[in-house]
Amino acid sequence: ERSLLTSQLLMQLVGIFCIPLYAVMQIAIRDASEKFGSLRQKNLPEWLKILLLFGFLPTMVLMLFYLIFPTELFLFAYNYVIPLDQLSYVELFLMAVIVNQVGNVLTVPTRANKNSYQITLVYFLSDFCVLLLGMQLIIFFNRATPFTAGIIMLLYTLFYTTMTGYFAQKNMKSCCFIEKE
Repeated sequence: ERSLLTSQLLMQLVGIFCIPLYAVMQIAIRDASEKFGSLRQKNLPEWLKILLLFGFLPTMVLMLFYLIFPTELFLFAYNYVIPLDQLSYVELFLMAVIVNQVGNVLTVPTRANKNSYQITLVYFLSDFCVLLLGMQLIIFFNRATPFTAGIIMLLYTLFYTTMTGYFAQKNMKSCCFIEKE
């Protein structure tokens, strides 16, 4: 029951700390989709600068602060002490969230290019094949610990970010800032 409480409290603060990125991503998708078909530019477009400066950067600063001081933040926000056996999960989960936010930024060109089905495919593959299957395997082989659950979360977000990066690279060639060859 304490691991469930730790997990819920962990996700609450993560959700709050990721608000800047989620808010600015919606604007970036709108602005980037308006730029499709316009002249290409060699510099970063305005929508990407805004996304990185006002969404990604504040979120990363907050998440890195959370990663460096998880026990202090839990104590300050909830008056809750993370059990020592769950600290590795908390730290791995926070690393996974940081990696996941990079993946979320990488979804913008794909969504702006009206290829959201590719992101849906990424979600399906990463959620089903990596997260669900990975968790089931550690349970089946009796290796389920907070640490191994954290490793599965990290693998899940690495896969998600790699796949969103692949589709972003494909979509950015037609997305408003990479010149066609």
